Amino acid sequence: MKKILVLDCHPRAGSLGSALAAAYAEGADGADVRRLALRDLKIDWGRDPGKKPPVELDIATAQAAIGEADHLVFVFPVYWGTFPAQLKGFLDLVFTSGFAFEYQENGFPKGLLAGKSARLIYTSDTPGFLWRWMIGMPAEKTLRMAVLWLCGIRKVKRTMFGPVLKSSASQRAEWLERVRGFGESDRS
Repeated sequence: MKKILVLDCHPRAGSLGSALAAAYAEGADGADVRRLALRDLKIDWGRDPGKKPPVELDIATAQAAIGEADHLVFVFPVYWGTFPAQLKGFLDLVFTSGFAFEYQENGFPKGLLAGKSARLIYTSDTPGFLWRWMIGMPAEKTLRMAVLWLCGIRKVKRTMFGPVLKSSASQRAEWLERVRGFGESDRS
């Protein structure tokens, strides 16, 4: 049975992002699905990731969940072209050297999460043309290339929904249904 970890990276419960994470998990029913809301983790988000204090329990729990998963799903809003600070802190403190990657003698990183796949589902108020062609999709590029690729995760699907600000209730319902479909297709 495929193991899927859905990471709800929205800072607020009850948000569209949280609803999208729930819709994905519903669609993936039949797989071994685990949901993790970053806002609920007890982690010192401001701690220096380069220092090695005792690993907080929720960091160890998150690393174990990532290690067990075949497929990772990141659901997040775009803030100022990138993702919320809590997701950045999560990446800094959880996707660490020795867990997600290690440096080889030649100085290049070796991904330790190879064989996993991922999906990025994110929301934005920036119109698609502006996001893609003028701004350059920095949130997506950072996660896809600077994090997941470096950690060995090469198969990454991505979808942006927006602009959220001017979306109608029926449009948001269509987005939720589409994300349920992603869960259905990813579960096998």
